[in-house]
Amino acid sequence: MYNLNHQKPGIMGEAKVNFIKDGETRREAMRHLLNDLEALDEMLERGLFESDVHRIGVEQELHFVGKDWYPKPLALPVLEALKDDPHFTTELAQFNLEINLDPLPFEGACFRQMEHAIYSYLKKVEMASRRLGGHAVLVGVLPTIREEDINLKNLTPLPRYETMMKTLSELRGGHFNFHIEGKDELNIRFDHAMFEAVTASFQVHYQVSPDRFVPVYNWAQAATAPLLAASTHSPILLGRRLWRESRIALFQQSVDTRSEAQLMRQMPPRVSFGRGWVRESVLEVFQNIVARYRTILISNRKEDALEVLRNGQIPRLYGLQVHNGTVYKWNRACYGIT
Repeated sequence: MYNLNHQKPGIMGEAKVNFIKDGETRREAMRHLLNDLEALDEMLERGLFESDVHRIGVEQELHFVGKDWYPKPLALPVLEALKDDPHFTTELAQFNLEINLDPLPFEGACFRQMEHAIYSYLKKVEMASRRLGGHAVLVGVLPTIREEDINLKNLTPLPRYETMMKTLSELRGGHFNFHIEGKDELNIRFDHAMFEAVTASFQVHYQVSPDRFVPVYNWAQAATAPLLAASTHSPILLGRRLWRESRIALFQQSVDTRSEAQLMRQMPPRVSFGRGWVRESVLEVFQNIVARYRTILISNRKEDALEVLRNGQIPRLYGLQVHNGTVYKWNRACYGIT
């Protein structure tokens, strides 16, 4: 299954991972990556992918605020009130929440069904948050957020997010400096990567067959700029008037793992729009991220993808999925099993 995701992915796309700290582990991760690429190529050649149905799915992120409209850490009590409904999950900060819709066949009244589902889930979240003295807010960047809200006390207390903070800090090797210039100018410095949590987004997942991937992906790239220009607007951050869509600069700088020395060597950023058109196959996209981006995480779950194929099963491609989760393309090719 392929998904084209116009999204803000997290570095922990695969939760059970370790940070790579030595050359031997990095070589092991690369062996798994190359093995996964070979297995993916074979699967494409043998036509092992679903091709008779297209599906669409959605993730909706939101902020929680109190009666004063400042951020309020309600995610965990709201989730408890929702009785562990699998459609709701945590985000990086305790004042964020994510709603995941069930995938729908991309046909007929799917958009109407999607709209109805989103409003239904939002109503549940709002009712739960009101009982806790707050509100759920749909906005790209919460304009009332303050510098004191962006701290590790508001980090969701789960190993996944703690590992993410540690990984980003170790990769950066120092402080996180942010500079965004619009009508006003923002210069701010943190010793952690929590600044990413001030953003929320609406993310679309689209399953497409391998033979349609190239034109669909290229059209998604071509349509991104006018789509964003018409539908997004997040100009206010920490009281400054910045970009019309400040989330672009904010997220790019939040997860930029390059050191000053790597910047001088012009290493590519992990957040980028993309690199050229796809010519022949989705395999090009994955080959590109393996060739251009250093491995930083390794999965705890091991498999020999080619051996799995020889045994008549479909591999999970854990190594490729982990590495793909550390590179943030605006339109992102993903591998999954339905």
